[in-house]
Amino acid sequence: LTLGTRLDDGDWHHIDVLWDNEEMRLIVDQCQGRNLTEAVDRELTDSGLTECQAVATLPPFSSQLNVHSPLQIGGWRVQPFLPGQYRWSAAPRGIAFNGCVKNIFYNGQIVDLASPSMSKASTPGCPLTLAACGSCSPWSLCEASLLHLGHRCRCRP
Repeated sequence: LTLGTRLDDGDWHHIDVLWDNEEMRLIVDQCQGRNLTEAVDRELTDSGLTECQAVATLPPFSSQLNVHSPLQIGGWRVQPFLPGQYRWSAAPRGIAFNGCVKNIFYNGQIVDLASPSMSKASTPGCPLTLAACGSCSPWSLCEASLLHLGHRCRCRP
């Protein structure tokens, strides 16, 4: 799925992924304040939603999302290699994910990101915000920009 906007802007984003037997829909930031139900029910031709949602039609009888393996969240690790080593004519291309992921819910239950069954080239917490959050007291929560544009210490409830 491809959006009409980029998400690597230093802000945290709310991402919803919805799918059924016919289509998959990715909605960013609840379509900038629009009601999520309203956004899901809109026609796909509504040009006002192209910046905040992407839709893909799934092939009939598709089982692409019915996997019995771990869910990969946050991108994929890119490790350079020579395709000739594997007798490939080309190498997969892509941009590695450089950011932070938090508060993942699956079927209404929060996913424990503190103890994943497997991870590669990732660390606990959000290294992009750790330096900025060092000035907050232990009794506060830090909300920091992912691009080191500042932070805010908020008192814990």
